[in-house]
Formats: sequence, structure tokens, C-alpha cells
Amino acid sequence: MLLAFWMLFVHTGDGVTGLCRVHPHRLGDPDFWTLLETGLREDAALLGVITRLRAEVESTLEHAPDHGDYSWLDRMDTATMRELDAEFRSVMPASLHQMADRIRAHPDRFATGEAMR
Repeated sequence: MLLAFWMLFVHTGDGVTGLCRVHPHRLGDPDFWTLLETGLREDAALLGVITRLRAEVESTLEHAPDHGDYSWLDRMDTATMRELDAEFRSVMPASLHQMADRIRAHPDRFATGEAMR
């Protein structure tokens, strides 16, 4: 859960578009999406954004010519990506608070004690 959240939080300064730019090599890997979706299963709002992003990526990849590079990123629907970025920005503050609350409530699950030594 923390890994999925961290990946999003660290790499999405400019929304989920930033995640696509930083991890284009991961976006075609179903295991990457499973990691995110499993890790975010308790955060319905953020999971909804990621699920819609996955659908957009998969649709784009399905229709993109295979050139062995990441030029397919330019084919992603601009309006959809703007919507996803805006929704991501609106849900991320609450998601950040939820994650902080989980860590505080269950420090033994996140090895926070060892990190403070």
C-alpha cells in the first residue's frame, strides 16, 4: 500500500501525466497496474483515477503503432489526461491524510520506529 502511494506521490507533481512521463516503460506492464490497484484498494477516490488512467493507457497502446519507443504517449487523449490530472490533484490531499493516518495508527506495519533510530 505504501509503495503504491509513494510511487504516485513522488512522481505526480504535475498530475498523472507526470507518472506517464516518468514511468512509460512500466505502463504497458499489467503487473505495474496490479501493484497500484492492489495498493490503493482502500482509497476509492485515488483508485478511481488510476483505474481510468489504466484504461486510457491501454486504449492508447492498443491503437498505437509499435515502434519500440514511447512515442505512443503523445497519442493519449489530451482532454482525458487534463481531466485525470485535475481529479488527481483534487483527491490527492485527502489521500495523503488517509495514508498518514494509517501510518500513525499502525506504525508497526510501516517500520516507522526503525526509521526514527
